[in-house]
Amino acid sequence: MKRFFVILMIFAGLSTFAQNGKELKATDADALVKVSVMDMKNKPSSGDIITLISKDNQTEYTGVTGDSGYFKIVVPNGDKYIVNFRSFAGEQRYKEIEIPKLDGTVEMNLMIKYELPEVVVLENVTFETSKTTIRTPSFPMLNKVAELLKNKKNMVIEISGHTDNVGETLANQKLSEGRAIAVKNYLVAKGVKPEQITAVGYGKTKPIADNNTTAGKATNRRIEIKILKQ
Repeated sequence: MKRFFVILMIFAGLSTFAQNGKELKATDADALVKVSVMDMKNKPSSGDIITLISKDNQTEYTGVTGDSGYFKIVVPNGDKYIVNFRSFAGEQRYKEIEIPKLDGTVEMNLMIKYELPEVVVLENVTFETSKTTIRTPSFPMLNKVAELLKNKKNMVIEISGHTDNVGETLANQKLSEGRAIAVKNYLVAKGVKPEQITAVGYGKTKPIADNNTTAGKATNRRIEIKILKQ
């Protein structure tokens, strides 16, 4: 089960920081936000994609945690923001924060503690019927998975293919494995290191829904991601 905690600290005063060679500075109009991400054992977590979305105008401000588990970003003060966290299931909304408009400059420390789900079904990844060809609507989701894996360079995952119970056991096994391999090949083509991914096919051996219904069969035809190493 996913767990998430947020600690928010706000204080006034002039502050400057450097990020990617560019000085970031709190001003009367913009707050400086330092975002820290840790796992549930308080270990800094690198490669996490965090987005702050303005509730006023929907502008997005995105950063990626470095090796020390943090990044710094400047956003307009006097606004509320939705904090999103990138996971294999897509963008997850975890918290809404408010950055007040105070006299002088504002600096904020935003600390996030999280736990990724061990197994995730890629809901929007589908294939041509009885083939290993990935359908075009699947690409946006797979592109986000690729971006996450490229940032989390030490993460190792298993991509598993699953089918319903229609057809012969061996044919389903080969189809599920071929689909898992197709997803791996797509991610590698997008720049993910091959050694980060293991592709496995389970055929019809691990249903998660009733194969006696049309909806159940559709649910069982799936691609899953399992985190093997973070």
